Amino acid sequence: VVVVVVVLLSTYHFVSNMDLPQEKEWVPRSHIPGAPGTLTRAAAQKAKIFTQYMEEEQEEIKLQKGRGEVNASYVEVAFIKCKDSRDGRRVTSIFNDLVSEGAAGEAIHTLGTAVEGSGVAPSSHVLVSIGSCQAYEDSIHLRSEQVSADLDMFMKSYNAVIFTPAATDQMKDMVANLNKSKTYNIDIVEAKDYRLPEGFRGVKRYAERMADKLLLQVQELSFDSEEDMTSFNEGMATLYSAEHRLTDKPAYRAFRSPGSMQELTVPVAYTLKRSEKELLMFIVDSVDTFQQDLEFAKGNEAVSQGNDKVSAANLYFLGAGAQNEVVAEYVKTQQAKKRFANVPKTEF
Repeated sequence: VVVVVVVLLSTYHFVSNMDLPQEKEWVPRSHIPGAPGTLTRAAAQKAKIFTQYMEEEQEEIKLQKGRGEVNASYVEVAFIKCKDSRDGRRVTSIFNDLVSEGAAGEAIHTLGTAVEGSGVAPSSHVLVSIGSCQAYEDSIHLRSEQVSADLDMFMKSYNAVIFTPAATDQMKDMVANLNKSKTYNIDIVEAKDYRLPEGFRGVKRYAERMADKLLLQVQELSFDSEEDMTSFNEGMATLYSAEHRLTDKPAYRAFRSPGSMQELTVPVAYTLKRSEKELLMFIVDSVDTFQQDLEFAKGNEAVSQGNDKVSAANLYFLGAGAQNEVVAEYVKTQQAKKRFANVPKTEF
């Protein structure tokens, strides 16, 4: 019996390695060497990743050439002020109704009330929207004449920045038309650096995967001098090149990074120089990474010194992760430094 068992095991080993057929996998046609041809599992996976990378490159080339059939993504950060709390409630109600009708970015669309105001004190709100340029155009189209008039009436100001690699002509025309009103002040900032790694779908994927840890950081920063701003930027460069901020498996990608290269862990980390002494920062982040930032800053002189160069700040934290105790403690710390730090009440 012992002899028979040994023979069977030996035979099984021989069959599993030599006689079993190779499992066929789908691979892009361009990667099939010969016909019919198959690739190993590892080669097939690499082929899929590099196909994804080539498709992204082609999309970027089309954007740079201004081809209209490519639907670019946008990231909007808006600061809204109303005369008092009553007008603030009316504005949030109008935007809420528009969202229910589909006027929203496909990836992220949220409005938070930072200051409720009162019968005599103004209210302030922060809007973050990420999606396709087509979605932005649709959201403006959905506003009836009455809705547009009401927003003009109840909003004291609507100051916004729209980041995009390439705005459509229609989007530019819509923004220009809105800016004719004294209420609106919207800047479209176009640059290839604002291309989202996997478009708005990558941001949506990231938001879904982060779930209750999703943290949207909106920071308006002021400095006493341009040198102080430079010091801060150098600190941020050090922070975002830290090990915990880089990965070859970012949550916003469906697969690994192309070529397994190191990328930022977040899909959006924008900095805009608004003047010689002012910066606007917007980051789609997670609470866990934010907490690692705080720990890293404690042991890094460049980061801590750069943060100390900020003379004034308006800091807003939105998303489900903003309710985390780590954020709450950080807000208290910043308020103790006489900076405005706030977790806005989520309206939608």
